[in-house]
Amino acid sequence: MFQNIVDVEKEEISTQEEIIIDKKEKIKNILKKLFTIQNILVYILSFMLSMVSRN
Repeated sequence: MFQNIVDVEKEEISTQEEIIIDKKEKIKNILKKLFTIQNILVYILSFMLSMVSRN
């Protein structure tokens, strides 16, 4: 009986760790997509244009 409880707790902990790892991977992928070379160039260009347009 106690072994089953321990096994269930171990499974819950492992699934929680997997969820945390999945979230970290998703965040990494989003950041990789946001900071590609093309996007960085667009960010720089838009920043420069915003500075010039002010009087």
